[in-house]
Amino acid sequence: MRFLFGGIAIFLLIAFVVGQIFTPRRAPIRKVFAKGFMITAVSFLALGALFGVGALIYYGVTGNGAPNDRYSKMTIEEKAYYVDSLITNPPNPSIEELKDIFMDFRFGTTSLPCFESIHNFDVVSLMQIEQLEKGGSKLAGKIFETTAYGEFKTNQPLEGFHLKGTFTVQYIFSEGTRDKPLGWHFSKIVVRDCEVLSKHPGPKVLGQDSLYPGLERRVE
Repeated sequence: MRFLFGGIAIFLLIAFVVGQIFTPRRAPIRKVFAKGFMITAVSFLALGALFGVGALIYYGVTGNGAPNDRYSKMTIEEKAYYVDSLITNPPNPSIEELKDIFMDFRFGTTSLPCFESIHNFDVVSLMQIEQLEKGGSKLAGKIFETTAYGEFKTNQPLEGFHLKGTFTVQYIFSEGTRDKPLGWHFSKIVVRDCEVLSKHPGPKVLGQDSLYPGLERRVE
């Protein structure tokens, strides 16, 4: 209720100021308010109508505010058919795409079942991927998983770390949100099993530090 009275007070104040502008200096206060009220009311109505027409044009052209989005213009039946077609056609990443996924994932808190360390396993260069092969795939509802067999020589979790293992690359289907549009999206990599072939420092494995030696930190 306080917002209503506050809005009325602001409107009357604006009307009084406008009335003073458009009426003679010695005009009666009643005439000032009447003139200002009429001009202010008409101005607000015109401004609201202008915004309303603009919104209708925008939503009409863009399809409910989503530019180039055919989905928003479909009927309920068409949307259901379209979503089903997307779900039944999950991603089919190539080896090169899987390599990019492994480098982008960073693994973070994903632990290795074959090695314990406070540092996470991390692949930072294509040169650290010794071998990567695709295995089978499985679709279960809105979750799609692809098996990958890989061998890596990295400097994380420690220098000279040599690992091979079986990984599950998981995708999740999104119904369409503000952060994730409709369709399949990469979710995570799960380490199913692995074997540490070497964990002793050996020849420097090419990575970010070796490719850009100027970035290395030195402690005197």
